[in-house]
Amino acid sequence: MNNVTQQGVQSAWVQFIQDIENQYGQYEWFGHFTFAEPLHPEQADRRWRRFVKVINRKLYGRRYGDHGTGITWARGQENQKREAIHYHGFFGNGVRKLKRFDFMKVWEDTCEGYCRIYPYDGNMNAVSYITKYVLKEGDIDLYVPRSLSGKLN
Repeated sequence: MNNVTQQGVQSAWVQFIQDIENQYGQYEWFGHFTFAEPLHPEQADRRWRRFVKVINRKLYGRRYGDHGTGITWARGQENQKREAIHYHGFFGNGVRKLKRFDFMKVWEDTCEGYCRIYPYDGNMNAVSYITKYVLKEGDIDLYVPRSLSGKLN
């Protein structure tokens, strides 16, 4: 892929993630999430979703899924040289009410890795930061709960 095409692909992803944010509410956290050991991508995804489940239960209660509630998130996957997956992620829809440091500990305990979570600042160009990994053979995943999206999940 040439440089012009790469810039176009990245710009399209940036615009899409910003459109999601504009439609469903501003992101509130931005973080870096690393696993201590190399994992298969499916196992890394399961651990990520377990982490998100802990956040959702803290905010919305044990039966949050039955009501279609939950947090929004966007995640860029980086494949590190040491062959461990590393995520860069955004979270919204109420997480600002929670203590970020508590959830850094949750990540370390439930996902067996390391993370740093920061308050989201839309002026820091973090969306461009995570979208660059789609050009480096990474992935970008998004989630919007039914209560916000209607049919989009």
